[in-house]
Amino acid sequence: MYRLLEHNVLKNLLIKEEQMRLSHHTQQLLSAVEDRKDIDWMDVIADLQTKLIKEELGEDATGDEIQHGLRFVTIFRDIIYRFSMFSLVF
Repeated sequence: MYRLLEHNVLKNLLIKEEQMRLSHHTQQLLSAVEDRKDIDWMDVIADLQTKLIKEELGEDATGDEIQHGLRFVTIFRDIIYRFSMFSLVF
């Protein structure tokens, strides 16, 4: 779990997440849920992020570990974007 706190691990997760968000497959999923009421774009992105965290922690990761991992990634990404440090970190 604490491996997620390592700079390179977080950096690689954020890069991979960005690539997956921009992928043709994800863009198709986002378009497909545009007019639906039972699911929206945040559900698609949450699934994508959960998949990334599970890959990093292992399929046997507990729900709490996944939630903590999601928080770490979200906080780190938000800090980078809020303070316009994206190019400095990467």
